Parts: sequence; C-alpha cells; structure tokens
Amino acid sequence: MFKVYLSDIKYNQVIKDKSNKENYYDVYTFLRVEGKKIVGKEYQDKWVRKDSEFQNSLPEMIEGSFYNVEIGFNGKISKILPYETEQDFINKYSNNSTITESNS
Repeated sequence: MFKVYLSDIKYNQVIKDKSNKENYYDVYTFLRVEGKKIVGKEYQDKWVRKDSEFQNSLPEMIEGSFYNVEIGFNGKISKILPYETEQDFINKYSNNSTITESNS
C-alpha cells in the first residue's frame, strides 16, 4: 500500500467505445506522499467508469485528502482505501483501549 494525496478530481469525462457509445468516467489524480510531504512531481491518474463495481467500492473521495492505494501487477491502481493515521489504526483495532495496572 502506498500513501497518496488526491490532488484533483474530474467528473463525467466522456470516452467513446468502439461502437461510438459514450461512457462516463471520473478521473482521480494522485501524488505520492512520504510522511506528510508530497514527493516529486509524478502523478498517477485513475479512470473509474461510472456505475462500475470499482466505482461502487470507493470510499468517499475528497479532493485534498490522503488515501492508501494498492498497485496491481499491471502497474495500475487496483484498490483505494481511506488513509488512517497510526493512532486511528491503533484505536480501531485495539482489543483493550484502557490502561490497567496490577500490583504483584
């Protein structure tokens, strides 16, 4: 998983298929992040077809937010998950959120 920054969203971009039928896509532009800094100027776009299974599996996509992405064997983004800070992760998956003391 890679931490990324969603820098731009373009809604309802049209691409015509071989039969000249219009298909609508949302385009998400991601920048790579290390720590809290955007690294380099390289970006990766993810074209997501409207009403597709992938579109339905996306978290709420908010421009200017951080996400975790998984890259498939083809080098393209295969999964997008909301970014959780380390503390959020600990709070979410901790079995015991209270501190207990014992005297031995």
